[in-house]
Amino acid sequence: MFGFLGTTEFSEGHPASENLKHCSHQLGVHPDYRNRSIGYRLKLAQRRAVLEQGLQLATWTYDPLLSLNGYFNVRRLGVVCNRYIRDAYGSMRDGLNVGLPSDRFDVDWWVDSSRVIERVEERSRLPELSDYQKQGAVVLNPAHRGEKGLVYPPDHFSSPENTLALVEIPSDFLRLKDIDFELAQVWKFQTREIFESAFAADYKVSDFLFTREREEPRSYYLLARSRAVEGER
Repeated sequence: MFGFLGTTEFSEGHPASENLKHCSHQLGVHPDYRNRSIGYRLKLAQRRAVLEQGLQLATWTYDPLLSLNGYFNVRRLGVVCNRYIRDAYGSMRDGLNVGLPSDRFDVDWWVDSSRVIERVEERSRLPELSDYQKQGAVVLNPAHRGEKGLVYPPDHFSSPENTLALVEIPSDFLRLKDIDFELAQVWKFQTREIFESAFAADYKVSDFLFTREREEPRSYYLLARSRAVEGER
């Protein structure tokens, strides 16, 4: 795990020390030791270190189409996001990114917020998909399952109108990409458009949900109007 100090914004006439944050650059776990919550424990250790420095904010980027990362970052750690960076790292040749733009979410982790504390200390039951649907959340891009068990996005998607909305992504984007690269491109560019337009309309990613429908895994981001994201800071 590697990170460094950064600043939240440039403000003429104010020293950088007033706007410090922790930039979490990279975290990795050796393949032999994955699926043991080591990554999660490392992030909790990072949170303690950030708090000990007197900082409130840590930021990092990740690929929004990787559902495991979405669940880990948003659901478990409690990050929020309203920044989408197109092709953040330029052309990359690794197995994850080759042939696709390196689009990323740029997320905020307010380490001492009630939202984060509630998650990392597991103080209460978190809402499920049905809870959000009862509050009026609808899926902007409901997918359908097609050949080879792959999920296909709709030809057209809706814009969010209510306080809450859901954005579907493939539950296993890497498998989908390996089988049908053109379909992976469609998902990449459609979700890019959805998130960019939603963020411009003052929505934030505030939760991530795994569920099963007819025994098939489904994955959703929850968008919420910024003013409706409770305990963010």
